[in-house]
Amino acid sequence: MFENHLKRTKFLLVIQIITILVASFFLFILLSQSTQLHLTQQYLVSSLILTIWAANLFATYGLFKKRLWALRWIAVLQFIQLVDIDTPNFSWALSSGIKLPISVNFDQITISVNILSIFVIWLCYTSGRLLRKK
Repeated sequence: MFENHLKRTKFLLVIQIITILVASFFLFILLSQSTQLHLTQQYLVSSLILTIWAANLFATYGLFKKRLWALRWIAVLQFIQLVDIDTPNFSWALSSGIKLPISVNFDQITISVNILSIFVIWLCYTSGRLLRKK
């Protein structure tokens, strides 16, 4: 537990709140499209979105309560959102919230790296080191 927020942890808190709002918007869109999706697809997509939403909510609560474990949790969540792969037959993207990607195309494969995730992981690491020294 730490006593006061740094500017870095305040910035992380704002990013986490925006991520929760975007995930809530995704859930709203999913529920509004419920007549167009098959029931199994809707359960699968809603369970993934709810899992990411709950994990982000848990991390935001921990950071709001000034817990050091929340910084590690946010870093893990951002690490999951780091790389997106898109091919004609397959797509892998677990990103939600704010995204700042850099994409590279190889033939028909697109690989995107989320630069904001790298920045947030760095912020979590440096904030944790600074707060442990105090």
